[in-house]
Amino acid sequence: MNIYGSLLFLQGHVANAELARQLACPSTGSPTGAPQPAAPVQKPRGR
Repeated sequence: MNIYGSLLFLQGHVANAELARQLACPSTGSPTGAPQPAAPVQKPRGR
C-alpha cells in the first residue's frame, strides 16, 4: 500500500471498501490505453 493510500485509510478518509482495496494494490503506472505525455523534443545545439 502506498503511503498516501495508507494515511487516508488509517485516518478514516476512505470509507468505501472497494476504494480501499484499489488503493492497497501497487500502482502500475498509467492504465492500459491511457495517453502518455509526449517527451519534449530538444533541438540539436550548433557549434
